[in-house]
Amino acid sequence: MKRFSVFIFMMCFIFSGAAAFSDTLPLQSKPAESSVALPDDCIKLYEIPFEKLYYLCLAGVNACGFKPLEMQSRSGYILFESRGQEFLISVIKKDAKHTFVKIAPANNVYKFSKTIPEKLYNYIEENKMKEAEDLKFN
Repeated sequence: MKRFSVFIFMMCFIFSGAAAFSDTLPLQSKPAESSVALPDDCIKLYEIPFEKLYYLCLAGVNACGFKPLEMQSRSGYILFESRGQEFLISVIKKDAKHTFVKIAPANNVYKFSKTIPEKLYNYIEENKMKEAEDLKFN
């Protein structure tokens, strides 16, 4: 019985050390990406005129299911709410053809999901080539 337990112990020891001498390394997991938005993720430059980009942002807020709270087209800001937190979109004119979009939390605490700016940026990218059309109401 004693020989059998020594044999089992040696086999466990040998097989546990086999990975150290193998040609392949064990799989290592990649570090997980942060799901929290960074300030650099929240500003983007577009080659779109100011007015068109402002209306694309406003339409994006509506299309993404966010709740618009306040908007002002002259200064280019939109205040909206998502997941119980308020956000401010600032549309900033660089020149005649280039405009910045900045999405920031109203309380300036960047602990929110990356998906909020990503949804808006994706909406803008998908619709930036479309022409605006007038709606007729009866």
